[in-house]
Amino acid sequence: MKKKVGVRAVYDLSATPFFLAGSGYIEGTLFPWVVSDFSLMDAIECGIVKLPRVPVADNLPIDDMPIYRDLWKHIGKKMPKKGAKKSEDLNPLELQTKLLTALDALYNHYVLVNEEWRRAGIPVPPVFIVVCNNTSTSKLIYEYISGWDRPNPDGELVNVHRGHLELFRNYDEHGNRIARAPTLLIDSAQLESGEASPSHRHRKPAPRPGPGEMPRSR
Repeated sequence: MKKKVGVRAVYDLSATPFFLAGSGYIEGTLFPWVVSDFSLMDAIECGIVKLPRVPVADNLPIDDMPIYRDLWKHIGKKMPKKGAKKSEDLNPLELQTKLLTALDALYNHYVLVNEEWRRAGIPVPPVFIVVCNNTSTSKLIYEYISGWDRPNPDGELVNVHRGHLELFRNYDEHGNRIARAPTLLIDSAQLESGEASPSHRHRKPAPRPGPGEMPRSR
């Protein structure tokens, strides 16, 4: 490229401009070529990136430290592995209880914030985003939040559950899928299949909240 068009400078905009564990350098040390570092904490405080949250209402007092402070340590080994089963064989109700109570706690907080925004006249709902470790987990959590279908003996898809988080349900009271579902599943499996594209899914301004929920939910 330099020979053809000339390159005066190269700017590397990295989300993680530091050495990770196992690199041979002190973990967390900035790359020596970094000119300016605007840290994640600064970005969060300035409202540039989404604000990470953990449940504050820890109702599982069975350990010396709050379980929700480091939830993965308590559930990680029992979570489904990527590609372990076909999606239709996985049951959202078999997810770890600690994980489901954490989702419910975050959702309850979301409901309160959404109502505060509504009273303040904010025209858009807050967004609820769940980030997962693999596509098997993301599919199960998505279904737990928004509802799910499974094939009956005749091979026809029927609604099994409308979803546990009311504002993020993708099904109406009759078990029919809502035309513009408020909750979206966005992961590598969906992107590769094309099912996550706007032509297949439509974002619905969260019913007064919003998305998040995995948009309300994502």
